[in-house]
Amino acid sequence: MEPRFTVLVHAVRRLVLVLAGTCVAGGVTADARAGCACGSVADGSRAGAAGLVREWIAQVPFDSSAWRLAHVVTDGELVIVQAGDGSVHAIRAPETPGDGTVAWSRTPPATAGQSWPPTASPRLVLVTGEKSVQALDRDTGAVVWERGSGALTAGAAVQSGDWVYVPLETGRILRLPADPFGSGDAEPRAGLGLDADDPVGPRAVEQRFLPEGRDALVIDAEGRLDGAAVPFGGGLVWGTDRGLVVLEPTPSRWIRHRFPETTATAERMAFVGTPVVHGDGILVVTADGVLARIVLNAPNHSGLWAAWSSPLPDRPTSGPIVHDDTVLVSLGPSGSAAFAVADGSERWRSDVVGTVVAATAGRAWVRDETGRLTALDLASGVRRGSWDVGCFTLPVVTATTGRIVMASPSGRVVSLAPLARATERRPVTVAPPADEPGTAGPGATPP
Repeated sequence: MEPRFTVLVHAVRRLVLVLAGTCVAGGVTADARAGCACGSVADGSRAGAAGLVREWIAQVPFDSSAWRLAHVVTDGELVIVQAGDGSVHAIRAPETPGDGTVAWSRTPPATAGQSWPPTASPRLVLVTGEKSVQALDRDTGAVVWERGSGALTAGAAVQSGDWVYVPLETGRILRLPADPFGSGDAEPRAGLGLDADDPVGPRAVEQRFLPEGRDALVIDAEGRLDGAAVPFGGGLVWGTDRGLVVLEPTPSRWIRHRFPETTATAERMAFVGTPVVHGDGILVVTADGVLARIVLNAPNHSGLWAAWSSPLPDRPTSGPIVHDDTVLVSLGPSGSAAFAVADGSERWRSDVVGTVVAATAGRAWVRDETGRLTALDLASGVRRGSWDVGCFTLPVVTATTGRIVMASPSGRVVSLAPLARATERRPVTVAPPADEPGTAGPGATPP
């Protein structure tokens, strides 16, 4: 009798959920389209209990019977998704909550092998394959240019200023012009740490595929690349097994900075996650358990200098995530902790084990070890609630957008925003001018 009674109880519970209308908000038919969102935090009627509103939900068009989503990244109001088949899709948020719009879809020609998360700039979406990089138009998805890397890539290509940087497994960084078909003068090469035999080719002619030598420079990374490179002040910052390196552009030359200044004191320095640029500083987490804020050319200091460093109570598993004046770090079995950006002092520690994926609506949001989305008070670390995520089992880190994006392996993507934000006007993104004062001009070459 016991098994039969258990089956009956489960059947009654399912019926109660249906009759209770877990998908009432927004209408049954609307949430029927949402499918597995029903009953989860992405359900319109459940999101409100978490202090959130469902901005949009969308289905990415790819063959989900044969492939799964590989990467989901956010850049302002644009969400960029790459599936296992190599296809790339851009989703735009609607003006009012509803269905998201797949603005464009593109299948790059070279889809085999390792791929890295796409990255976006004001004009391009960069797709990095195992031995190639492709630049797509951000608005339309059209191929602007593509290029072989000449070696295995070690991370995602990123744009900073007029240049695209591609980390390589050889301990070098390939630098390409973001606009290879534009005009420009030769730039100074001082300080770039270039290979002696590395050619600087002429400006590209009107063709999409760029030959190997055209306007390419290969920069010495000064160690094994550890994580993605990040734009910083018109230049670039990246981590290696020997420390942090920054390329700073000036009107006449590029200047290379290192932290620590001498590699002898940093024979091994592994980083967890990607360096985060916040204001005039760079926040990093080391694998041996240190959170630090590194600044460039601070008062009374030249080059890179540690404004502060804080030992972590356990080895970090991800981070840092920065929200206003707070830094969040995931600490494996020790839970998570929050620190002050100003001085690195610890603000709170939580025993909720998981990965911090977002900070918004006065909460730090953790995908906990059971797969649920748990909210911690951003000021105190007190647990404020926990919600089921339904089919949205792929963790998506949305560190700087003020929203929570979740995805399912089959291509369902949903965006949740704070209730207060939903009533605000969407910010207008203005592309920066081509040449910002105080940075190296279009003819400058990195150190």
